[in-house]
Formats: sequence, C-alpha cells, structure tokens
Amino acid sequence: MNIRDLFVDYEENKEEIEKWLSVKGESKYLLYLKMIEELKIKTSWENVSHLYKYDKRLLFNLFKYISFFEEYLRVILVNELNLNLKKLERKCFGSLVRELKSMPTERINNYFEINFCNNIDLLSALRNRVCHSKIIIIEKYKKEIVAFYDLLPTKYKENYKKDINNCSKKLTIPKTISQIFLD
Repeated sequence: MNIRDLFVDYEENKEEIEKWLSVKGESKYLLYLKMIEELKIKTSWENVSHLYKYDKRLLFNLFKYISFFEEYLRVILVNELNLNLKKLERKCFGSLVRELKSMPTERINNYFEINFCNNIDLLSALRNRVCHSKIIIIEKYKKEIVAFYDLLPTKYKENYKKDINNCSKKLTIPKTISQIFLD
C-alpha cells in the first residue's frame, strides 16, 4: 500500500506531506502512522506531524540534558580520581560510565541521590537512541526518561521535568504517549 493512501486528508495536505516525505523519508512516517493506527486515532496529517514534532522536541531536550550529564560525569572523575580533563574529553560515554562504576559505591553515592549503577544502564540505552536521532516514542522510553531524572543533580531536576512535559505544548498528542511526569 502506498503511504499516501494512509493519510485520511492527503489531498488537502498534499503539498506539505510531499515536502516532508521527500526530506524525512517515508519509512519514518510509516512508523508514526502505524503508531497512530494502533492507538485508534485518525490518521490525519496533523496527528502524524504533531507526533513527529513531539518526538523531535523530546530528542532535543534529552540531548541538551544528556550533554550536560556527560560533562558532569567528567567532573566527578576529575574530582574523585584526579584524572586529566583533556584526556577525559576524548573518552566516550561508555568509558566514563565504566570508570565511575569502578569507583567505590560510597564515593559515587556522594554525587547521586539514588543508586547510580541501577539507573545508568537505562540512561545509556536512552543516550544511544537520542544521539543517533532514533525515534524515541516508538520504544518504551518513559522508564528511561524517569531513570535519567533520578540521576540528575537536584538543581537540574525541575527544569528537566518541565522541559520534558512541555514537549507536547500546543500539540495534539494522546496522554498515553505524552504524560511522562505527573505534576
């Protein structure tokens, strides 16, 4: 079946749909259409584009906080192990995590309100999705986003929560998808 046939309002939005299909690719939009069909929501261009925009907002916000968090991990390693920051800047996220995991638990716990080792694997999976610009909302992402919240320093938690919750602002997104943090 042609992807264009899946949009209930293709003719009314033909120019816009064609523009985005040519730039973003049909395969990505097919995934969003499939998700909308599974949720028994009208497969209109607005619903599909809103879902796409929501996912991109999540990606951008998560990337911002993950970038900060990677810096934070480097600072912990510099402070605790007297490692050279220049050398740490060349290390990938996985290497930083391995270094932290090798530290005594009580030293790691000075920087985190929860058990670092229990949540870092969830964050690593989320980080890989975000950094490779993969669709976030297709996967079970809520658990990872909340686990990341738990790892963040207290001063960053509220803004993170607000930024993630605001990703659905002015978009028509089902609450089952967009409600990550309950206020």
